Amino acid sequence: MSKKVFEHPVAQPGEPTGPSYWRSLEERNKSPEFRTRAEREFVEGAAAITHVERREFLMLMGASFGLAGLGLAGCREPRNHTLPYAKQPENTIPGVATYYASSFPGEFANQPILVETHQHRPTKIEGNPSHQANGGASSKFAQASVLDMYDPDRAQASVAADGSVLSVASARAFVRGLATAAKADAGAGLAFLARPSTSPTRARLV
Repeated sequence: MSKKVFEHPVAQPGEPTGPSYWRSLEERNKSPEFRTRAEREFVEGAAAITHVERREFLMLMGASFGLAGLGLAGCREPRNHTLPYAKQPENTIPGVATYYASSFPGEFANQPILVETHQHRPTKIEGNPSHQANGGASSKFAQASVLDMYDPDRAQASVAADGSVLSVASARAFVRGLATAAKADAGAGLAFLARPSTSPTRARLV
């Protein structure tokens, strides 16, 4: 019985030995349309930027940065002064968070939350882990509600129907006029448009 020797076929020169990858069926089939697009990708005659054009480009960039520096020379952040407390508030240390247990009014029920504050400004809202109703979980609406405090488009003053800004005294006089008119006819025709809420504070006000 003769012994057989098995040998792997030798790859021909120029023949790929590894796995071949393709990005489309046209590339796999090497269709004439694909060859035309591949040849058109690098157009003949396209040369790199010459030294003169590169120098001009750097000159223009330098001039642009110089003009930008001149234009922004008078722009700086407003100067703020930090003053110490005349009377240090209780349980308030700058840089140390203070937590308050509160509730977030919902459409059907309140959510127990834990509010993280820095110098009496809310910065983060999470669920109250000490409350058995949710066990520390909170909704996305409760967590996003803190952004309303820092909304740049938040109303800064009372505005009349014609778009004019009312002063504090004018706004209070307007509200007193509405209250007087509502008391005269026992609130007939008076309505408040608001979303459903379980807030006890709003229920007392309404």
